[in-house]
Amino acid sequence: MTVAIPPTDTTIYFLKVDLHFANLASDFDLYLIDADGTTVDAIIGQRRGRPGVVQIQVPSGATTNYAVRVVPFDVVTGAGGDTYSTNIILSPASAPTDPPEPPDQPTVPGVPRFEIYQAPTGMGDDAGEPSIGANWATGRALFQASLRTLRVGWNDCASPPRRPGRT
Repeated sequence: MTVAIPPTDTTIYFLKVDLHFANLASDFDLYLIDADGTTVDAIIGQRRGRPGVVQIQVPSGATTNYAVRVVPFDVVTGAGGDTYSTNIILSPASAPTDPPEPPDQPTVPGVPRFEIYQAPTGMGDDAGEPSIGANWATGRALFQASLRTLRVGWNDCASPPRRPGRT
């Protein structure tokens, strides 16, 4: 299949391939292969009866060729044997939604509380393994995500403490 994104289109697109099969005892492997024959993504060795899904981000402003290969690993063959179907979808990336804000924890003297503070959109949200450091003398924390470092301080006079933003 050929996926062509015009150079003037700045939208981020994802290519998604869904593999479905009726017999839950069967096992098919799913491969997405680029024009060079390189496996871009694959679902192999999955548990029986679990359909596979691969999804990749498509290069912007480019024309790319892909092949979808389905390999029967452990299936019933012959007349009346196992069959499969695939759906291939090209869709724009949807903006991530923030999780709902949890209710504030009650203030109980001597009982610690845990709060989640989300970074502003586009700030420090693209790291697979971020690092966090705290300076107890200043009450500030440093959050390192890829090539970006954020410094955060809290207003701990409020209950629960409020994040004033980057400081």
